[in-house]
Amino acid sequence: MKENYLEFYKSAERNGNLVYRQAAREMLLADEISLVINFNELRGFDPDSADEVLKNPKLAIEEASAAINDLLRLEGEDQLEEVHARFRNLPKLTQIRDIRAKDIGTLIMIEGVATRVTDVKPELSEAIYKCERCGETIAVMQSGEKIRTPALCENRSCASRGPFTLIGEQSKFMDWQGMRVQEKPETLRGGRMPVYINTVLREDLVESVQPGNRITVVGTLKATQPTQKGRTAATVLEKYIEVNNLETQEKGIEEIEITREDLVDIEKLARDPYICEKIMGSIAPSIWGFDPIKEAIALQLFSGKYRLLPDGTWQRGNINILLVGDPGAGKSAMLTYTKNLAPRAVYASGRSSSAAGLTAAVIRDEMSGSFALEAGALVLADGGIACLDEFEKMNEQDRAAIHEIMEQGTLSIAKAGIIATLNARTSVLAAANPKFGRFDSYRGLADQIDLPPTILSRFDLIFPIRDVPKEDKDRRIAQHILKFRSMADNSLKQEIEPELLRKYISYSRTNIAPNIDEEAAKRMEDFYADMRRGGAEGNPIPITPRQLESIVRLSEARA
Repeated sequence: MKENYLEFYKSAERNGNLVYRQAAREMLLADEISLVINFNELRGFDPDSADEVLKNPKLAIEEASAAINDLLRLEGEDQLEEVHARFRNLPKLTQIRDIRAKDIGTLIMIEGVATRVTDVKPELSEAIYKCERCGETIAVMQSGEKIRTPALCENRSCASRGPFTLIGEQSKFMDWQGMRVQEKPETLRGGRMPVYINTVLREDLVESVQPGNRITVVGTLKATQPTQKGRTAATVLEKYIEVNNLETQEKGIEEIEITREDLVDIEKLARDPYICEKIMGSIAPSIWGFDPIKEAIALQLFSGKYRLLPDGTWQRGNINILLVGDPGAGKSAMLTYTKNLAPRAVYASGRSSSAAGLTAAVIRDEMSGSFALEAGALVLADGGIACLDEFEKMNEQDRAAIHEIMEQGTLSIAKAGIIATLNARTSVLAAANPKFGRFDSYRGLADQIDLPPTILSRFDLIFPIRDVPKEDKDRRIAQHILKFRSMADNSLKQEIEPELLRKYISYSRTNIAPNIDEEAAKRMEDFYADMRRGGAEGNPIPITPRQLESIVRLSEARA
């Protein structure tokens, strides 16, 4: 089989280039130890070898790796002590929730979000033992979870059964890291709970991913005994993936596939003079009114532009919105609609969310026993929207944890010896109740919002929602609800189908980059100056240049 791989490396072409010969040389120049193989190219060259990779990955990967050194020798290059063949682009993408017992021992490919990453640890690969009776040293290759010891001393004149002492200085180790991969939130529909699987990274794959990264993993599915102290061996095992290759996806919200037919529909929508009204009409159509809020959510879905400033820092483009209103005013329903409509969204409740649940946690991993960094809701929603209900229920420590996320789009962690900065370019749509349960007409607005000015200033838009009885309005709401409950009535059909609207949003954010001309800049300048004058007259929420940046983001989203 090794000869088949060598022939493939020698002859495989891509755009007229001997792709793997060139890749092998580049691997050496970059001081790397892995060669990535496109599975489709191997299958086109030798279908039998490709099938063997899927069915018997352990042997196939060993042979493919050995053939890399043969290729280096033919090229007149130095051979490597450790070299790895890594495969990508398998023919089938397996959903994490669809992994079954029949897949154990086979090579599979999954996609998901890295939610937990442990620190890097040394794993024993070759143990050197010393016989205490005669001093003979014995090498024992390690595989599996339990350490292997010599059965007998290899010195024939001794041949004792021990005792043996491990010589750590002469033994060989490799880097090991545990990672948990969870289903992507945007793939979950119908209120499903996300499913996860643990994975193991070794050697040059460690430290290649951070919590919150969206990744494609190729690896061998294996099963192991659950780690339970004092328990006998169980017949029900825990599954995990021994990773062969890992690729980080940097597409973000643009992951949604857009076909040519979709592009025709998108261009047709873009030419519609009433497109803004139709988008607003497609947001929470079962809720009557709230047009300014629906327009704001539409702007949040489209977002502004991220900019790299000359000093190397990023200026955020995501928009943050706060809804503060009386109970039963429809805030939670608005968040739920947005969560279901957005191309990428995560929903969390302030009542049950700690700083760890919203941001990131340093926890003790059950696989390794060491501390691991686990991503929270705001990190998992990177590039999308985090819908946070009952925002006022979070304590001060929880709120403080999201200051950096709302302004910088990053999260800095320094806990239990783990220091990391995670991406959290997340738009926040938060809902909160007034401090005293309901709005009081005789109190100022800011006095009734139980949030500090440092948090309020990070919201681009704040909407107070008062439930004031008015017969005409109440009758309209009642009629709207009753019509919506009637299955025979089709007048509440959304202006734009949700799937098409998601694709329209994704296409706009990917391909449209509005620029501010002089006239627009002058109008923004005048508006900001007027806001500053108004803010100087006792406004409890300070008007700062942060609000000017909000104006820019909202204008870009509108464009």
